[in-house]
Amino acid sequence: MTKDEINSALRDYARSNLTPRQNERDLVTNLYASIKAALGEGNCLQIGSFPRFTAITPVHDLDVLHIIGAWQGAVSPFEVLDDLKDLLTDNFENPTDFTISISLQAHSVTISFTDDGEDVFSIDVVPAFSTGQNEFGDPMYVVPETAKHPRRERRYIPGGANKDDFGDPSSYWIRSDPRGYISAAQRLNDDNDDFRKAAKIVKRWKQNQKLNDDNFPLKSFHLEQIVTRILSANRGLSLFDIIFEFFRTIEDYVRDPRIPDRADPSIFIDQYIADLSHSERRKISHAKDYVLKSLEEIAPSTPIESIFSGELYERPVSEKFLFDLGIPVLTEENLRIRAEVLPRTGGFRGFLLDVIGRISVDRKISFRHREDVPGAQLYKWKVKNDDDCRDPRGEITDHSTRNDPENSKYIGEHYVECYAIRNNVCIARARQYVRLGGL
Repeated sequence: MTKDEINSALRDYARSNLTPRQNERDLVTNLYASIKAALGEGNCLQIGSFPRFTAITPVHDLDVLHIIGAWQGAVSPFEVLDDLKDLLTDNFENPTDFTISISLQAHSVTISFTDDGEDVFSIDVVPAFSTGQNEFGDPMYVVPETAKHPRRERRYIPGGANKDDFGDPSSYWIRSDPRGYISAAQRLNDDNDDFRKAAKIVKRWKQNQKLNDDNFPLKSFHLEQIVTRILSANRGLSLFDIIFEFFRTIEDYVRDPRIPDRADPSIFIDQYIADLSHSERRKISHAKDYVLKSLEEIAPSTPIESIFSGELYERPVSEKFLFDLGIPVLTEENLRIRAEVLPRTGGFRGFLLDVIGRISVDRKISFRHREDVPGAQLYKWKVKNDDDCRDPRGEITDHSTRNDPENSKYIGEHYVECYAIRNNVCIARARQYVRLGGL
């Protein structure tokens, strides 16, 4: 597929499948209005992916900052949280038919909405004090320290118990810049409206990975910030460019923490990366290989959702792909392979392999491209043997296959591919099957 065709398919997928539905947007609007009515119109700020417009459907939560006043220091987070819980218990009016419960967390107060005992939505209200401004002129805040931990790690505070064990209360607050992240996302999307679509696509990929394996380690906000970095470095990238660069470089981004927090550059939003195990890193590698391999093989009939479905691809050690070389496959020209089986002593004549590619063992085959592709600067070749044979190969070489001519040797289904390269983009490709044995 051409780049324009793939971009069109990706954009349609993001619009039609990832954008929160109208009923979800209405629910968030109504719930936020109820929070503001309970805590004060000017004391609330919606934070998280929803105000950055990078949230995906289904929407299950709403994050709100409750702004108490200016930071004075030495404030007990426990007293602040207790007061916030009391305010919500006394003043929050449930605009839904769901059953609610209000609970105290280590970083916030959570309003949970259930239907017949099943969790359907939650609102996380985080207390905050304003302190200073960011580069956009927006207020910055301090929030309880444990707000930096993922939701599944947040602990309940046993009301009033052991509060004195925590020492200096001011040390349990950290700087936070949610407005800065919102402003940065808005400005980036104003320059290139593919930003939000790309962020949503990689979040859906991560969500599908989690559905397949609850231990998949990557976090949505981290992935969004990787997209931010990629597009900030080159604001002219198309949606396909962003997606290709994201998956091509994701292993670099999970090698070590490298994205400083906006509010405090001495800490990293991706600090958790330092604790990834070898098996978790391998899982990420197999996950990104599946996406990039699928993008190389994309056809007009390919469902975009299948590319980001959360599947893994564990390739043989010897197998290489064009994406390993930073070369995207964006075909716009036709290419065919001429596979000539050479004569052999003993009366075995030469012939051209057909599309099916059946051949006997121990024949030599010369592979050439049948025609020159307009504008092609280089032709690359890949020989991929059956994964079950002794030598699966999969190397990519310039100008010709590694062994020219190749020798039919192993039983199985093999193939040879040719790629026409222009300006480091594959503009045409062709595949010739080579089948040995009773296939």
